[in-house]
Amino acid sequence: MTDLFTPISDGEFNPFDDGTDVPRLVKGDGAKDENWGQIDDPASQKAKRKIVSHTARTTAWCEKQGYTSTAVEMKDLYVSGGQSFQGKKHDLLGLFDRLALDPRSLKTIGIQVVSTNLKSGKAAERNKHLRKMCSTDIESKSRKSFLSNLRLWLACGNRAIVLDWEQRPKVGNQEWFPVVFEITEEVIEMVLSRKRRAA
Repeated sequence: MTDLFTPISDGEFNPFDDGTDVPRLVKGDGAKDENWGQIDDPASQKAKRKIVSHTARTTAWCEKQGYTSTAVEMKDLYVSGGQSFQGKKHDLLGLFDRLALDPRSLKTIGIQVVSTNLKSGKAAERNKHLRKMCSTDIESKSRKSFLSNLRLWLACGNRAIVLDWEQRPKVGNQEWFPVVFEITEEVIEMVLSRKRRAA
């Protein structure tokens, strides 16, 4: 058992010899290192490095709107040699990665989350997903086209939106701003007419 006041050989100070996780003294020579003797708290270091994902931003945005939401994106699961592996991601009906319930309108909202950073073209990801959602390609799970799934979704009285997290010059601590794009039959017709002109 290590003596309570005996530094461990690598410069860390741990009065326990049983692997207990405790704050440790920062390594260094007291005469040369100004940080010597300070507590190195792993929790605070982790907080400094914390990166907020668009999933977390979307959850917070839904709560702010008063929605009850949940993720509906699925992943294929493969098992090989006793180990499991995650495969390709699948959106609900090939369209949405999140659903939200709006208690005011009593409607279900299908949400496709995308992001636009400062380097990419403005709304490039949003337009790419719009074209995919309005395509006649077959969605593997439902075995129907993305377009027919989207039209049926709207016909059932639901809403569909693309939530684009757009990166802009920082305002305070915020640099990602939500841009909501509502998908309606008019929007679908506009996307299809552009496709026909481009063909």
